[in-house]
Amino acid sequence: MGCPDRFPAGYTLIEMLTVMAIIAVLSTLVLSAVVNVKHRAQEVKCMNNLKQIAISTRFYLDDFVNPPRNLLHLHETGYLPNSGVLDCPNDVLGNWG
Repeated sequence: MGCPDRFPAGYTLIEMLTVMAIIAVLSTLVLSAVVNVKHRAQEVKCMNNLKQIAISTRFYLDDFVNPPRNLLHLHETGYLPNSGVLDCPNDVLGNWG
């Protein structure tokens, strides 16, 4: 038989603080990873939008001699069916800078 414990079994303050610190570090790592993934997704979206604009411009130039007046003209003439392509989430000035 062992000696009776003076305190009931449980976690000490140091153990609790250690667990909380580990959780804080892990949550910081996960949050920064999520932010990086979101930023990369926005970059990919902008690159795809630019590719779509380039393809539409090429189709327009195949049919007409002069280049389009602006990007909105591509949309109005039907060469760029989705006007959402003209929006870039990373562009703070609007209309591709």
